Amino acid sequence: MKRNIIVGVSLGVLLALLPAARSETLVIEGGTLIDGRGGAPVENAVVVMDGGRIKAVGTKGNVAYPASARVITQTGRTILPGLIDSHIHFREWYPPMFLHYGVTTVYDTANPTDWIIAQRELVNRGKIKGPRMFVTGIAIDGPPERSVPHSGAELGGYNTHVTTVEEAREAVRKNVAAGVDIIKVHEGLTSELLKTVVEEAKKSGRPVVGHSEDIREATLVGLQFMEHTTPLAHAIIKAEDEHKLEQLEKQKELEGSEYLMNPGSYDPLIKLMVSKGVFINATLIGQWGPANPRGPEWAEVAAAESKKPGIEFVPADVRQSWTRPARKPDPKHAQEVAQGFKKVQEFVGQYAKAGGRLTAGTDTTGYVPGLSLSFEMQSLIDCGATNMQALMAATKWAAELAHKQKDLGTIEPGKIADIMVVDGDPLKDISAIRKVVMVVKDGQVIDSALDPHFVNPIPRTALNGQLKGPDNGPELSTVTPGMVTEGSKDITLQITGKRFTPKSIARLNDTELKTQFVSDSQLKAVVSAANLQKVGSYVVTVVDPDSRVKSNLRWLIVNFKY
Repeated sequence: MKRNIIVGVSLGVLLALLPAARSETLVIEGGTLIDGRGGAPVENAVVVMDGGRIKAVGTKGNVAYPASARVITQTGRTILPGLIDSHIHFREWYPPMFLHYGVTTVYDTANPTDWIIAQRELVNRGKIKGPRMFVTGIAIDGPPERSVPHSGAELGGYNTHVTTVEEAREAVRKNVAAGVDIIKVHEGLTSELLKTVVEEAKKSGRPVVGHSEDIREATLVGLQFMEHTTPLAHAIIKAEDEHKLEQLEKQKELEGSEYLMNPGSYDPLIKLMVSKGVFINATLIGQWGPANPRGPEWAEVAAAESKKPGIEFVPADVRQSWTRPARKPDPKHAQEVAQGFKKVQEFVGQYAKAGGRLTAGTDTTGYVPGLSLSFEMQSLIDCGATNMQALMAATKWAAELAHKQKDLGTIEPGKIADIMVVDGDPLKDISAIRKVVMVVKDGQVIDSALDPHFVNPIPRTALNGQLKGPDNGPELSTVTPGMVTEGSKDITLQITGKRFTPKSIARLNDTELKTQFVSDSQLKAVVSAANLQKVGSYVVTVVDPDSRVKSNLRWLIVNFKY
């Protein structure tokens, strides 16, 4: 009998430790609801959540919920779907920032595949607190001679070049097999290669986002996304003067040539893009930040954030960058930049009026993650979009872009319960979106306060060192597997590269590994279980003991065991 009592008490303790919020009915009532669908706001609203999903939506007195429900009154405030930033490049310190500003979902568009999938799982498994993530992994680019040599993905080593249709298909399949949610492309792809990527991605239900060379040609081969405005300039200038386009390309002056666009050519392109369901992410604060007259205002807001309590986990140099004055265009090209920005604004405004779908993606690098989404939304409004359209660009339309509209983007019964509450009315002043008073993710109220002690257990594996080996020594191309779980038994790394010798020694951080020479382009190296006990990112190098020349860097991620 005593044993049964002990077992019963133990079971009770275990049940008590389970997250109660999952079975708790949560109710937000009394505020004004903007549900993300584009309709009129609902005053004195009630939103009922249970099991991580929205169960009922209506007005007070017309929606039933259990007497035991946790009811949070938000009279005088605005209830909105959790925001979606549809274009970021994740860094290890980002996770708490997004939730702090009501961003409950992000799309990471280009990062090392193993690392970004590990980050996604850290959040999904509750190891770190952050936004829901959908990721692309590495970008798929065209032949090197057609690609941008100094892009972040190129320098960081998280893209792949394809030259044939077969290679393009295989690149998509490889990313899908790795577990990505979205496929990312770059402008080096020819129309034929881009069409292949889009068709192959469609087979697995993956949307395609990213750069394109010419948005008209990209639209015609099936890409439903315009990122940045250079592909717009290419299409408009080509329609007017193909010789001029050839000159710009030859002189490498196409980027920044938006000032040459003829607004008279907008209408047929807009009609085509709207008819094909193309989403526009013009990155108005990223690509066009220096031209934006709101720059000084936003620089002041960012500077204030750099001094916020709890922000200490953000690297000091990053916080310092937020205190700098707003960027200004190069004086030599200031007039051209101003004209280009005005023409881009005209296009985006006309696109919104024509029924085109916009997305508010910030391309976060260089800006305050989470906070900068409100700047991008304001920029859309400055182009001529309505405040409601700007909100939909960060909710409903963003969810549709990634084929997540069944679960996210609006406040409707059956959807995932991602909700934010703000002071003020963003339909009158979009900056009210920054006045976050409550964040709900998966039906649970989140403590979105910044934690000065936040540490990401798996540091980023890109831009941390040299990516190409020395001419007189070993050079690494790939390390397989790229990720294992903590507590794994001994593993054998398959290392490919150049200029390996029978004396080459592989290292994991500073630990020399038992290395087997296979050929001058392949090694095998054993990592003992003793070195796989701690979660983290580990540097893999190869050293030539005679010359003491060390290779470039690759990484092995040790992930949590779930």
